[in-house]
Amino acid sequence: MAFGGEPLDGYGSEPWLVEIFDHDDASPRDVDISLDANARLVKAGQVVAELEDGCCLVETFEGDAVNLPRNQLRTFTPAPGAKGGFDATWPSGQQHSSDFGEHVTRQLQHQSFCVIQVPTRPVDRSNALEAADSLNTWTRLLPEFEASYMGLKPEGKVQWMSTESESMQVEALRSCDAVMSELSLYLIPLSRALGYDAQDRSTGLLRLPCADRTEEDHLVHQISDYDVVDGRLIEEDIAFLQRRKLCMIYFVAGNGGTLRLVSLGTGSDMVDIPVVESRIVVFQPDVMDFCFAPHQGCLAIQAWILRESFLGEIELDSGYDKNFSRLDLPPAPEYGRTGEMVNCTAVNPNLPGDVHGGEALWSLLTLGGDGCTEIPMCRYDLDAYWSADTQPGKMYVRHQGLLSQEQMAHFDNEFFGLTAAEAINMDPPQRQTMEIGYECLFLGGWSQKTLNGAELTVSHGNGGNDWTSHHLNGGWDIALDSSSRLQASLHACSNRLQYIFGMRGPTFMVDTACSSSLTATAMAHSTLRPQEPEHAAGVCSTRRMLCALVIGSTGQFEPGFQISLCGAGMLSHAGRCFTFDQSADGFIRGEGICGMHWKVSTIDDPMRLAMLVGSSCNQDGRSASLTAPHGPSQQECIRQSLREAQIVPFDIQIQELHGTGTALGDPIEVGALRATMMMHKGITRDHPLVKTSSKSNIGHTESTAGITGIMKCVIMSCYAVGPANVHLRMLNPHIDATGYPVHFNSEIVDQGDPAGNYGVSSFGFSGCNARGDVWGRAIAGWRKTGELSFGRDRLFLRSAEADLSYFPCKEKTTIYEGLYGIGSPMKDPSLGFFISGTWNAWSRLEGMPFDTETGKFHFGVPVGDTHIESFRINCGGYADNDLFPACPRAGPSARILGPGKAPQGHEWVIDVRYRHEPIPEYYKVTLWWDVTENATRVSWEPASEQESALMATSAMYYTHRYFVVGSWTGGTPQEMSCLGGGCIYTTRVTIGMSGEEEFHIVRDKDKDQAIYPASVKTIRPMVPVRGPDGDRHEKGWLLQGRTGDKVNISLQVLLGDITLVVKDPRGMRSWRSSAERQSYFVLGSWSGWQCEPMQQVGSVHRFCVDLRGGRPVEFQILVDEDPKLALHPEMHRAGSGTSCMVGPDSRGGDMNWRIEPSEGHHIEIILDPAHIDPRQRIIWRPVNGIEKTKK
Repeated sequence: MAFGGEPLDGYGSEPWLVEIFDHDDASPRDVDISLDANARLVKAGQVVAELEDGCCLVETFEGDAVNLPRNQLRTFTPAPGAKGGFDATWPSGQQHSSDFGEHVTRQLQHQSFCVIQVPTRPVDRSNALEAADSLNTWTRLLPEFEASYMGLKPEGKVQWMSTESESMQVEALRSCDAVMSELSLYLIPLSRALGYDAQDRSTGLLRLPCADRTEEDHLVHQISDYDVVDGRLIEEDIAFLQRRKLCMIYFVAGNGGTLRLVSLGTGSDMVDIPVVESRIVVFQPDVMDFCFAPHQGCLAIQAWILRESFLGEIELDSGYDKNFSRLDLPPAPEYGRTGEMVNCTAVNPNLPGDVHGGEALWSLLTLGGDGCTEIPMCRYDLDAYWSADTQPGKMYVRHQGLLSQEQMAHFDNEFFGLTAAEAINMDPPQRQTMEIGYECLFLGGWSQKTLNGAELTVSHGNGGNDWTSHHLNGGWDIALDSSSRLQASLHACSNRLQYIFGMRGPTFMVDTACSSSLTATAMAHSTLRPQEPEHAAGVCSTRRMLCALVIGSTGQFEPGFQISLCGAGMLSHAGRCFTFDQSADGFIRGEGICGMHWKVSTIDDPMRLAMLVGSSCNQDGRSASLTAPHGPSQQECIRQSLREAQIVPFDIQIQELHGTGTALGDPIEVGALRATMMMHKGITRDHPLVKTSSKSNIGHTESTAGITGIMKCVIMSCYAVGPANVHLRMLNPHIDATGYPVHFNSEIVDQGDPAGNYGVSSFGFSGCNARGDVWGRAIAGWRKTGELSFGRDRLFLRSAEADLSYFPCKEKTTIYEGLYGIGSPMKDPSLGFFISGTWNAWSRLEGMPFDTETGKFHFGVPVGDTHIESFRINCGGYADNDLFPACPRAGPSARILGPGKAPQGHEWVIDVRYRHEPIPEYYKVTLWWDVTENATRVSWEPASEQESALMATSAMYYTHRYFVVGSWTGGTPQEMSCLGGGCIYTTRVTIGMSGEEEFHIVRDKDKDQAIYPASVKTIRPMVPVRGPDGDRHEKGWLLQGRTGDKVNISLQVLLGDITLVVKDPRGMRSWRSSAERQSYFVLGSWSGWQCEPMQQVGSVHRFCVDLRGGRPVEFQILVDEDPKLALHPEMHRAGSGTSCMVGPDSRGGDMNWRIEPSEGHHIEIILDPAHIDPRQRIIWRPVNGIEKTKK
């Protein structure tokens, strides 16, 4: 391979490249053929046809057809692509087309890349760039996948050009993608010359630099919500890496910057290709990587040509594009005509029952928890205000749904830059609004740094509380000053987060009593709605927002309002909300602070919790009284939200009700739902509507009730079940359920579908009604969709470092600093990384200490008796939340994926069995963020004597056990007895009726730590021992003898050396591990497909074959004679050095190398597994008879 070598000769008699001079006489006169500021050759082109009048029709590189006399043309020879020019020009006719594909292919064979000049008009380039600038659905790829698609040090924004994408609806961009398709048609038929059989091209990837750092930060934080990656995506990414054979990058518009092509392996050979519009660079990713660094305003399209899949490989469509819609998931509903949607990406409740976080709320609801308790002394002296016989001026209830002292009182004022004097003048719910609000933003992907200058809506539902009035009257024994009233005001509460973090965007403070926070959600939704052409601008905002934080808060500290409610008989005498129950006699008060983060998305996002499809709010007007509920207004509010959601009432499967447990309110609300949900266009609902209410669990949280209800809907959608209504024994007789398909559930009920719609209504004392409808698919529970496995906190833990264990104790606020998401610098030791491996049989996670001086995590891995250990790294201690390599049994150079569920065998391996130097007792594993490569790295090195001694003091020793797995055990591991101080293991077996028994050995019952011979059914003692690893397949030892013979099996494992001894009545045989890692065998047609060993010379393996029979021969190479560990080409009957070596695997089928008789009578096959060019790992050359004899 010549990397950036001299250009090849032209192809055919055409094209004739010419430079135009004396162009004033050119026709037509209005063609601009002058040089531009970047000295592009706009006055050059190719001759399309020679005309009879002595003129030539020239197609310029600016896309114009110009009729010019021959005396105004001179031959133009461009510089090669490696030196700033180009290697080929786009064909101008049918004859050129066939020659063009062959010429590009020869260039790829010669130097592994080719630069192609494409004639395009300036107006077309300008239109394409203008169209790209107007697109709204730009994004970033997941950090796991960026290097695979965007090259080294990826920057800018991207958009997949799938058929339904926004970009493919624009003609200017669609025509550019058509150029990539046409180029693919030229190259795919010739792919065998490059060593593979091409199948199709991939979907195009549109690339454009971000307008500024703010836009790039926004896109990075937007995609960082995907904290855990689906296993299917990882497998497809690995398959894509194996199947991509040509990468094509089309510089559509804009000049400036470079595309650097870097030779794989050495990294020292590189070519810098300038970014010049109207050029395409094609290169082979098998032998070179790339770094694309264009200047501002440079638009590019990137696509790949994929080879055919092998047997057992994951199929990739020709439209493979890494969009999350490829997951086999129920489709999301259409929301307007823009393709955008409003998704809930974080919930953060702080509620009675010691609820802090989404998982805690779900646990309370599903377990039938009751968060209402007797009013504690830290609020007030209950006995001083309570009377069992309802005396005037006394309360008859002893219970409320209250937050614990820690939940309400703890506050880190220093983090928010507040003095103690400022904080003490703020009411506790206001302080918690700041904590809960920031935590919710953090879980939604924001940090203190990125919030500065960010535009997002913040909407509060807050009806005030009695702490403030008592405080301003001197009741709390807190010194008042001139700022006390300001600090305690609602307008300060609604704007304090923006002031502290520098956020911009609209702010709302809503007080509609019980419907406050759901009304606040509807107000926030109005700023997020996709802007349909016929719609006016959003409420209170000239610009549409892309993110919103909604907070509901309430707190109860004084007995006065409680006593007045008792005087009106509105509270339950039994101290609970008996929602829907016949004993309903009023509600019980509750408090809480809850936050929800909403984000506008343009992709079908598998990491969202739910989608907000409709919201509305209205007022009763003049009804029976100011506080009396009004059924018709409630019905109209529900219908408005359903109309926006474009769903019919039957689509709602589970309904969360306001459900306060009052004798009047519950029947009216159920009646309003009956009027809207029972029938539609004369058809009666055929499946029952499940009705639930969280007030039976936590009481009526008043201004927080609405957000609690819609939050419950979001979480129900994640599990596709409805939690039970507690305290429900007999239905309220005033509720008319006759002929109404409805279910008031007293236990968890399955909704019967993995995806569905959920609604919540909230009705305020003041007559203000609010409604919200969400859609969601199950992402947990037994109806979960997709291969998603994210550990116990997957639903509500977006940020990698946001360990929920920090939240209940507010003085610990280390979570507020640092990073979040995948691919972010790992600077914060509080993140918590853990390691587990074969040295402890994967039995426990051990913490990786953080070195503050180096900014790296370290761990000492003990090299055990086998001198080979495997490991994975875990994030946060959660199940299926691992970092792991992209390939099985990887070394330190492998690309890192995760956190997520690791595919089988994807782990790092420290293998020192073949090390000639002294083996240290420990190896130091290091995990760090590589700033230069913008990637997570894992490495290991021998620990020094001092480090080993320190590691030994903290090591937790594990005693390994060995098990025999044989035909007599039925495949069940049977433990061997340990002798000789822990290095010798024995067992005894009796030969059965067949006279034969097979067996192998496993370490710690782990099938991926099998010890076995190098061949199947081994009897010969010379066969080396392999393992422990997962490549056993069907290999094992074979025992033969008479029925009833006793056979002793002994295994010795000592300092990496494994010896197996079998003693039977016929004598003793032994096998020992080899000094070689693997043995290679040629499986060729000349020997009837019998295995023949290769000879090892250093790191290279050789084999000579005699071809004097005059017929072509074919072959593969097997590892240890195992057909499931075959080395094969990507193309059937590949020649020497023409096709990449693949394997070892079992996917080769009939993919053989082919040697032709014309190549010589005596051929030497050479295997070099470590060669940097995968095409050169298996080659052959002719040798003479004397040389063959010497070998």
